[in-house]
Amino acid sequence: MTFFRLVVVLVKKSFFRELSVLNKNNRAKGLVFLVLFGIVLFVMLAAAVFFLKAIYDNIVSTGFFIPLSEVVFFVATVLSWIIIFFLAFPGASGMFFHAKETDLLRSLPVSAAKLTLARLVCLYVSFLPLHLLFCLPACWSYYSVETHDKSHFFGLVTFLVMSPIIPLSLASFGAWVTDRLFNISRWKTVIQSACLFLVFLVLVVFQLLMQEALIGMGGGSGGGNGEVFVLQLAQLFAIMVNAFPPAAWVAMSFFAGNGWLYSILVLSCAAVPATGAFLLLSSRERLRLPALTITPRASLKSQAQSSLQQQSDSQKHDVFGVKRSLTAALLDREFRLLASSPYFAMEAVVTLAVLPALLLLYGIAGSPAYLKIVADVVTLTPLNAILSCTILLLLLDASPISASGIYREGKRLVISKRLPVAGRVQVKAKLVFHLLLSLPSVVLSLGAIYLMFGLPAESLVLVIPSVLLFFIMSFCLSMGIEFHSAFRSGNHAGMSASRLLQTLPKNMSQVPAAIFLAGIAWLCIIAGMSPVFTGVMLMEMLLCADVFLVNRLFANADSFYL
Repeated sequence: MTFFRLVVVLVKKSFFRELSVLNKNNRAKGLVFLVLFGIVLFVMLAAAVFFLKAIYDNIVSTGFFIPLSEVVFFVATVLSWIIIFFLAFPGASGMFFHAKETDLLRSLPVSAAKLTLARLVCLYVSFLPLHLLFCLPACWSYYSVETHDKSHFFGLVTFLVMSPIIPLSLASFGAWVTDRLFNISRWKTVIQSACLFLVFLVLVVFQLLMQEALIGMGGGSGGGNGEVFVLQLAQLFAIMVNAFPPAAWVAMSFFAGNGWLYSILVLSCAAVPATGAFLLLSSRERLRLPALTITPRASLKSQAQSSLQQQSDSQKHDVFGVKRSLTAALLDREFRLLASSPYFAMEAVVTLAVLPALLLLYGIAGSPAYLKIVADVVTLTPLNAILSCTILLLLLDASPISASGIYREGKRLVISKRLPVAGRVQVKAKLVFHLLLSLPSVVLSLGAIYLMFGLPAESLVLVIPSVLLFFIMSFCLSMGIEFHSAFRSGNHAGMSASRLLQTLPKNMSQVPAAIFLAGIAWLCIIAGMSPVFTGVMLMEMLLCADVFLVNRLFANADSFYL
């Protein structure tokens, strides 16, 4: 097998097979999903490009106050490197140590060095579009002010092509280190979720810094405060340039006279970690080649040892000989089902952690002037306040977790139906698990909102019970649709069109109910009722709806788990 064909096979195995939706059995739905996904992706990319373009324009104007006028390339490089490193770390770990096609490729007449180099190239090809997403708007902003010069050729090659080698090599080296220290497969989901959360924090912090920069520059109309802020920002960029020499060399490669020297420096800086990662990973691959020669007896022995290890691990859940209750065992089972797939785990992290983290960061680092503008817009009319509360309630809701309550069991659903446990008991455990997962997110989000806007704490007496009652109603609606869904099999969510199209009604089932409650609240406010009376009435309506829906859900669960 040639090297180029090996790279093509790795790219196809890594991406196109997982993202394939045009299968024979579901071609119509696959086309619909592909069109919708393409439209959404185009809108998101266009919004990201114009957002970065607006930020980079201000950075270009700031760059004239420091010796490095090409500071926009420095900022784009640092931002791209940080995000690529955190995203490529779990990707490199899965590609080099936990890929499904590893055994198949090892059986081919391909050397360990050739396979490792092909994986590194595949990793580079995978993350190059993300790097270009952050870097091309910087070129757009820079060349809208400066004229293009032939001497910038080395700078463009260094900036667009060579610079992502450094974070990818460091991520591959980090994956090798973690694989040597402990069994990363047991913590794969946790590491992926943590890396995504760190990327989210980096983007939010970057957005907050740029927001403060724009507000500070806007103060220039009042009497020169904007110019002072620009000078302070220029000093900050000068300190950052001295702190990150490789990224500064990328920006300096655009210099007219000696830019090619800085390109050589960047290439040398990228060659060292890339060579080290290649040597370490190829040696690791050579050590794993004899694993294919395990005899059947050795394989049976390893399976027996694995079974004993799992049995001993399960016995550790009994503390001092005291067995857990049935509810605790079912809750532990729900947690293991949620953590069994990276898709479900990341979905839970995004649903539960993004909004509280965003609110807390805005509360800590947000501008008071910006928060005052938001508060004025929300409280401008009663309709604005009701719509804001409705949107916040939908963002707090963790319906994607409950919407996959049956689906994420996969092949284990047959075991669940055979358990000597009533269906209502299993669904009750799912409901308790849903509320326990949602409660920390609700507390943190409401606490951040109340602190940011100075809301009266007495209203929490009505707000918290109403939110929990709404969550119970959302759970019942999602699980009710799940019980009547025809899609029952599969142990992985994947990226298939059937998964996304069939969970869409379950994820959106609470939206009509929230709109209905918002309409009732608006009519009550227009009729002259007090907000307290309106809140009590809505809470009573939610309580009645929950009693009815829970009884119906338990009846369906008993018939489903027969």
